Amino acid sequence: MMLHQVSYRNIDKQEKKKLQELVSELVQDLEEKLGRLARKNPSLRGAIQKHGSRQLYRVGLSLHVPGRTLAAHEEGEAAENVIRKGFKELERLVARHKSLIKNEHLWKRKQRRRALKAVPGKAAGKREPITRPPSWFAVIEPYLNDLYRLARREITYLQASGDLLPSDLTPEELVDTVVVLSFEKQNEKPEGMEIKPWLYKLALTQLEEEIRQSRDSREALRLEEKVTIHEGATSDDESWLYDFYQPDEVLSLEDLVAYPDDLPPEEIAALAEGQKHAQPALTAMPRSWRRTLWLLHGEKIEPEQVALILDTPVAALEQISRRVETFLRGRLADKGLVEWVTTEKSLTLLFHVPSDQNLDTVFRSELSDKFNAG
Repeated sequence: MMLHQVSYRNIDKQEKKKLQELVSELVQDLEEKLGRLARKNPSLRGAIQKHGSRQLYRVGLSLHVPGRTLAAHEEGEAAENVIRKGFKELERLVARHKSLIKNEHLWKRKQRRRALKAVPGKAAGKREPITRPPSWFAVIEPYLNDLYRLARREITYLQASGDLLPSDLTPEELVDTVVVLSFEKQNEKPEGMEIKPWLYKLALTQLEEEIRQSRDSREALRLEEKVTIHEGATSDDESWLYDFYQPDEVLSLEDLVAYPDDLPPEEIAALAEGQKHAQPALTAMPRSWRRTLWLLHGEKIEPEQVALILDTPVAALEQISRRVETFLRGRLADKGLVEWVTTEKSLTLLFHVPSDQNLDTVFRSELSDKFNAG
């Protein structure tokens, strides 16, 4: 049986024995639902607590599988029902995780299935022909590494600023979404906009939607917590539950720091201090400013294309660049790091991408298979 550890609080021995039998049964069912993941040493931790002064049970469950922590929290008046609901939620999360691994989550909607199977012809309401899925994937595939790097960089900043939680979105999920959106919206690409900038535009637009959803979800959760605080309960009563909400992979600003291979060690050591202060400064600035700086100086994309990506007039990019420089001067000047915002070399180093930061080859192959199966 899968490795599991469940604690029972404020529950008498007779009831505990009964609940332990139920948990063992549900653990076996969950292990079956894991399928091949069951062979990768998953583990389950949980806690079942009875309220001290009223008929209320709370259950927290945390399932650790490779690359992900899945958590469920339920409460109610009947212990068995609450426990079953908790495991049912874990089963739902397991099914979703397995689907994400297979990249199936983006292909289930009927509209998307129809689009991927459509033959070249006329899109509804449009005159432009639809490119077949395999042909379209061949068009965008050369830019997938760049798209992945954008996803990883932006999600890192958004996690650091608190705009996204680690559980909201992974770089791979964003790439997956953009690949499908690009096919669905291929006839909406603005005239004169190149493929890579357009993929970037789709990614940044999707990120704004993810930020909105994350904000709304957290606000709803805060309201729910206010409503469900019970009389006689304190914050300490629920502290144990936080053990079961361990974050998934947290992207670190340190992971964005990289240097060209030809830089001598002593120069890298000197630059490390600047990076330590510059990366948090990039996190703190408005998102549109950071993206403008990165697209112009990191990606070195032409201003006309950057303007299309950000839906900003070309003339406004120069104004934003001046504001960015003023902002960074204020953050870095007192640390003697003005050169980080005044020289093109430093800005290039600030956005240097590690040579090995590429999209996983297995993931890329699975994306290709999805399109070729269309």
